[in-house]
Amino acid sequence: MGGILPIKHINLVFMQRFSEAFITKLRAAVSKGLVVTMGLMLAAGSLLPSVVHAAALTSTNVQPASLVAGASSTVTVTFTTTTTIPANGKIKVTFPSGFNVASAGPVNCSTIDGTLAFGVSSQTVTITRQNDGTGQTAAAESCTINGVVNPQVSGTTGTYTIQTTDASDVELDVDAAVAGDVITAGVLTSTNVEPASLVAGTTNVVTVTFTTVNPVPSTGKVKVIFGAGFNVASAAGGACPSMDGSFVTSVSGQTVTLTRSGGTSEPVGAQTCTINAIVNPVSAGTTGTYTITTTNSSDVTIDTLATVSADTITAAALSSTNVQPAGTLTGTTNTVTVTFTTTDTIPANGKIVVTFGSGFNVASASSGACTTMDGSFATGVSGQAVTLTRSGGSGQAGAAESCTIASIQNPTAAGSTGTYTISTTNSSDGIIETNNAVTADTIYASSSDSSSSTSTTLVYDIHVTAPVAAAVYEVGDAIAIAWSTSAGTGTVSAVNLDYSVDGGTTWSSIVVGTSNDGSYAWTAPNISQQNVSIRAQATDLVTVLDSDTSDAFSIGTNDTVDTDEDTDTSEDGDTSGTTDGEANLLPEGTFMRSTSWSTVYYIGADGTRRPFLDAQTFFTYADNFDGVIEVTDDYLANYMIGAPMLAKAGTVLVKVQSLNEVYAVVDMDGVLTLRWIMTEDLARSMYGTMWADYVIDVPVTAWPHFELGEDIDSAGDIETDLDSMRTRLQLSTM
Repeated sequence: MGGILPIKHINLVFMQRFSEAFITKLRAAVSKGLVVTMGLMLAAGSLLPSVVHAAALTSTNVQPASLVAGASSTVTVTFTTTTTIPANGKIKVTFPSGFNVASAGPVNCSTIDGTLAFGVSSQTVTITRQNDGTGQTAAAESCTINGVVNPQVSGTTGTYTIQTTDASDVELDVDAAVAGDVITAGVLTSTNVEPASLVAGTTNVVTVTFTTVNPVPSTGKVKVIFGAGFNVASAAGGACPSMDGSFVTSVSGQTVTLTRSGGTSEPVGAQTCTINAIVNPVSAGTTGTYTITTTNSSDVTIDTLATVSADTITAAALSSTNVQPAGTLTGTTNTVTVTFTTTDTIPANGKIVVTFGSGFNVASASSGACTTMDGSFATGVSGQAVTLTRSGGSGQAGAAESCTIASIQNPTAAGSTGTYTISTTNSSDGIIETNNAVTADTIYASSSDSSSSTSTTLVYDIHVTAPVAAAVYEVGDAIAIAWSTSAGTGTVSAVNLDYSVDGGTTWSSIVVGTSNDGSYAWTAPNISQQNVSIRAQATDLVTVLDSDTSDAFSIGTNDTVDTDEDTDTSEDGDTSGTTDGEANLLPEGTFMRSTSWSTVYYIGADGTRRPFLDAQTFFTYADNFDGVIEVTDDYLANYMIGAPMLAKAGTVLVKVQSLNEVYAVVDMDGVLTLRWIMTEDLARSMYGTMWADYVIDVPVTAWPHFELGEDIDSAGDIETDLDSMRTRLQLSTM
């Protein structure tokens, strides 16, 4: 301790801890050529201070206002000192790498008086007191620093350092291990993943769009996670035309990664990428949401969104479809052969579902099998659908298939079966491919009908037998119209009746498609005519097969139909309470019905009452029966029968039960016109994937009252409003 120590060997940092007086004495000794011993220095007593170590800050924290990657925010720094911060002292905060403090803005320490200045050096922000306050004794302090930019990747930041110093940067208090923060990924915006086709099982180019919050590094990656149903194993050709450089495509599970190289850091902005050879799910339904993520080369997330909107996959279309009962006579029990051609694979545990028209009895369906597929089949029935479920086989690739189902009973009434539906599904009933308009069959009442339909020219005949010539009726009388069709060889399913008052120049409808039972009770209309005749038309509900006209007779002489003296029509549609003995007619567009039967009529512009032939047609005009006015039978006689009401234009698609063609109903200058939609793809493009739900069977009795217009071969041929369309289910539940 008493050895000789030349002054030049005294550590200058150590000397800084001595008082100015002591340093002055040492310098004087040196100037006189003296040497300084450690003993002399120790003998200096109070002139030799102890070595001082920095004290520990406590309750330290550095908290960015936002923890999102790349966000610029205000950082709050809190700590509790042990040593007084001089009036000209400093507070230093060192941020870990990744933070950008170059543009750090104004600072504020709300707990410290006086004014402050700030500066930035590398990762350290220094807050310097301007010697216009007082010494800040030990206390809890809080400072804020503006404009600090978070790291551009997610993860833990690493520790911060907070220290206080005097004006000469001598450390007073310090904490060099202030806990780091966890930075979360930025949120991508304007995201979309869009397969070029949404048909089940198709192979597509998928377009991925998004807008970044943080730059994508030159060696960064774009990752897209697809739902479980997609097959991404062969994904290839990934590229992002909005970024420079080249891209390598790789696959792991359901994640396709595009890795950049050879470019520059891509600034924040909208991006577009494409990925080739992505195979859609093989069954219809939602894809589930997608995930898009940008990362650095080490797979650390930069920006992401895990809820990118899902898509809806539609079923592919089966082709070469047919459902063929072995026999076509009413009520017979048959084996039915079902044929179709698939594009997508039927899984080893998949199903074939055949839906029959309502007339079939499928409750006892059995022994379903498909000879073109391996494995075995179980037969199940639900409603009109018969399901064949595969087991013990392998995936059946797209091909022509043939299946049979035993014990299907034909409808008990002759006529069209209505279209069938064939679908293939997975084990969870997700539809893979379908055709819901498989051609209908015709069921016959006897074998002679069946054979004659193909080999014999049928003769149709109708003969009106009543009213008789010169018969006289009063207005409101029940006129018995009678006819016979027995002279013909063909079956007449229905009869149209009309009357004329001008010798057959013009005709007014009495009824369309009444049953061919030989008679009809007609209420004499409010006319005064001596030359009335009846026309009867034999029809198959599509075309007129034969026609006959009665001899002339007369109806009444009154100009108006008298009613009971207490019958009237008030403003609210009530038809009771007149005092003038004549009926007040309801306005055009009113719905009315008699209290004696259920037929609802529409009052036409010509003052006729036009019947609705069924409820579904009525519901294309109204949502319920609340607006239908009930009138007496006598009052109803004020209105002549008019043409039947037809389905309202733009509300449904229509077909006649015995035909497969589907038509749009269009209003052409006030005339309801049918225009054939030429293909299913065209119908799908006009009315959506569920277009068949809008198709209703129109009573064949109404069919002749439509006009036929030009075929539709382009979606732009007519205007469509899906908000006005109504499904069969809606029409049946109103």
